[in-house]
Amino acid sequence: MAIRTDGITLCALDDIPLNTSKGFSTGAQQAASIFVVRTGHSSIAAFRNSCPHKGYEHASMAWKKDAFLDGSGQFIKCGSHGALFERNTGLCISGPCKGSHLTPVQVEINSHGDLVWYPDSETKRA
Repeated sequence: MAIRTDGITLCALDDIPLNTSKGFSTGAQQAASIFVVRTGHSSIAAFRNSCPHKGYEHASMAWKKDAFLDGSGQFIKCGSHGALFERNTGLCISGPCKGSHLTPVQVEINSHGDLVWYPDSETKRA
């Protein structure tokens, strides 16, 4: 297996407390374009910051900076209309886009404990 060298370091895993989230701007825009959810001591999930609900594709999912989760920390919550998504899969389980998915992006934890994003990794779900 080849070691990838094209990744961009976002932050240290420890910069995101357990059961919280953090957004990252990956381009020229100020707003976060992707976000990471810390789902376990050494596990994360990462998604594009875009709700699949028609008309909300370009609105931030966060209701305030880095606040992508509901009050319990168990679900991702769209700050625009309240849709709830599973943290690990991005599946919408409640709201107007029920059954749709958030777009996952590849963010890995490297051997130094840093989160590394691979810009070419975004995949669209059918």
